[in-house]
Amino acid sequence: MTKKVLFDSLNHAKMLERGGISHADVHAEALLVALAQSTYGQCEVDKMIENTFKRFDERTVQIRQEMQKEFCELRLDIKDTEERLLTKYNRILVIATAILTIYTTLLHFVH
Repeated sequence: MTKKVLFDSLNHAKMLERGGISHADVHAEALLVALAQSTYGQCEVDKMIENTFKRFDERTVQIRQEMQKEFCELRLDIKDTEERLLTKYNRILVIATAILTIYTTLLHFVH
């Protein structure tokens, strides 16, 4: 149900004339037209609010999905980085063990 805006254009025109405004009746009529065109009924306001919440909910779901995708990609990147680090660590360990073995063998022959 749309509620009407109560506006007494005659009373408004008289008030404008008392304030020294010329063509007060035209001003009052213009204001009446503007008020009639730019007001929303309760049903319209409720619909706008409902649409706003709907768009908000849809965007929230979209952001959540984007974040989940990003987290999955980050987890894969972390796992890949971890595997590469372990591979490098193992190579360094093998090289260090080989150097230590060679060093101890050389020390054994020197003494």
